Amino acid sequence: MNPFRWLSIGVLSSVLLGCAATVQPTATPTTMTNPQEAWQQWPIVLTDSFRDNRNKWMVGPFQYDNATGRMDVGPELYRMEMDLNEISIFPSLMPDYRIDREKGFYISVEAKSMLKLNSSYGLVFLSQRKYNNAKTVININEYYFEITGDYYRLLYYEQNKWNEIIASTNLPKKSEHGFDSLGVLVQGEKVTLLFNDTYLTDIEVDDLFKAGLLGLVCGAYQPKVSQVCEFANLEVRMPE
Repeated sequence: MNPFRWLSIGVLSSVLLGCAATVQPTATPTTMTNPQEAWQQWPIVLTDSFRDNRNKWMVGPFQYDNATGRMDVGPELYRMEMDLNEISIFPSLMPDYRIDREKGFYISVEAKSMLKLNSSYGLVFLSQRKYNNAKTVININEYYFEITGDYYRLLYYEQNKWNEIIASTNLPKKSEHGFDSLGVLVQGEKVTLLFNDTYLTDIEVDDLFKAGLLGLVCGAYQPKVSQVCEFANLEVRMPE
């Protein structure tokens, strides 16, 4: 996979990322007979239907050397639209809401990408960003449940590079209605991924980041393309 650029909208600098390397020693696959039983009983602590921007998503136009576009909330959608000159991926974080792996959480969102090949979109979680005095991002740690084409991956970003926890794996059949439901369940150091309410996998991740933000991601592994991602019905559950 070619190098790609991970940009944080609203800051002046971007971070050039190298090829994602598969990391086998840090993750141990496990099995679950019914991963939905526990979290389905957890109370819903946050929902966002994107009728307004009460959760302070990144909105408005943006322009960089490698991309131009805009992000908009409503009606009942969060839309990330961009024209890419280079291979690029853009995150948008919810700045005022933190999730904690020790408490446990389940995040789900409905998502679709207009670009079918070489697309990248999904959920970022336990995101940590460090800023300098000029409010420019100087360090990023986070996890990314990525959908690209008919495949999914789980990656983490640390020390200025991406690493694969789960390499590209075939997805179940996508929805015929355009939107697919993505789900991430975290309990301690166990991460479970779901797609259209279908269990994909769960894995124990050593030294999983303790707490951070959640967000949405859109981009493409192809230059000179237009990309649009839409998200709907975000939900967060946590145990009592």
